[in-house]
Amino acid sequence: MGELRAFIGHALREATRGVVDLPRQVVGTHPGDRNQVVTAADLRVNAALTELIRARFPASAIVSEEADPVEGDGLTWIIDPIDGTSNFAAGSPLYGSMVAAVRDGEVVAGGIALPAFDELYTAALGEGAFLGDQRLRLTPVSSLVDELVAYGVDVGSPSDIAPDLALLTGLAGSCRGIRSSNSVFDAVMVARGAYGALLHRSMRIWDIAPIAVLVTEAGGECTDLDGSPLRFDSPTTRHNDVYAVRCARPGLSGVLDTIVGEAR
Repeated sequence: MGELRAFIGHALREATRGVVDLPRQVVGTHPGDRNQVVTAADLRVNAALTELIRARFPASAIVSEEADPVEGDGLTWIIDPIDGTSNFAAGSPLYGSMVAAVRDGEVVAGGIALPAFDELYTAALGEGAFLGDQRLRLTPVSSLVDELVAYGVDVGSPSDIAPDLALLTGLAGSCRGIRSSNSVFDAVMVARGAYGALLHRSMRIWDIAPIAVLVTEAGGECTDLDGSPLRFDSPTTRHNDVYAVRCARPGLSGVLDTIVGEAR
């Protein structure tokens, strides 16, 4: 696992080198979803990560936000070249690049680069989560009262976002404040202990797989919105699946169970 973590760190450093200086104009959107924009940086980082993975693990499967799934043997690599592309295109620093390795339905290693902050986060199953060489260790809390909470929501019709408004109402009465970059930045803040939790009702496998191993290896939880385990089996068939997710510091499961239950 340590070798996978080291490879992921190397691949993210190489693939995101110079990203902060790339042109930021939007070159397209994902079919049927105007929330999901594409820039030249997405395509460049995706190509670089894919090339590095193919050179080291030629038989592996790959699932990327910016390409069709490729079947393979053994490991499956999950790639999100730029998470928070709308932020990147608008000139915000709140974006990142993510990679995860999945084996037998379990995320065994992952990494997140935040190029604008020159930060690299990596994690491996059973070996911990790290910012550079610094180990991340979350301490338990029993209440959201003193915690910032991140909530991610995409634009949509009133009926589409009504469940988000219900959840936000419950959270707003229970925590210190709500934050939303709608990007991997929020998850990193949970892994570091700056935020108590992150909730999002519409992630995809490339949004959540790298986050899941980082937060859990830091000592937190990363589950379905109702607290049940996330599924990463057969990842090449899950590129269209929608994940409703919550990530949190340890000790907050009961509080979040109540808020989610009342919102529903």
